[in-house]
Amino acid sequence: IIQRTRARGIVTGYSNKECQLKYIDRPQEIAEGDQVVTASDQTIFPAGFPVGIIHHIKINPTGVGHLALLKPIVDFKKLEEVMIIKPVKK
Repeated sequence: IIQRTRARGIVTGYSNKECQLKYIDRPQEIAEGDQVVTASDQTIFPAGFPVGIIHHIKINPTGVGHLALLKPIVDFKKLEEVMIIKPVKK
C-alpha cells in the first residue's frame, strides 16, 4: 500500500533495479516520492514493512492497469543475507 494515502496495488519484480506496483486502485492518490509498505493483510510480512519509493507513474488512459515504478528500499547488490519463508505442510 502507499503509506501516505493507503491506496493499494500489487508489487512485482521488474528488473534488477526496479519493481512495479500494479493494479493501483486509486491512481489519483499517488505521487512520485511516495513510500510503498506492506499491507496489514499480509500473511508473510508484517504490516508497514518498507518496500520501495515511487519514482515514475504510468497512468493508463483507458482507466485500467495503472502502475508505478519503484526504487526498492534494499540495494540488492549489497544484500548479504536472505531469508526464504515457505509454508508448512499440514
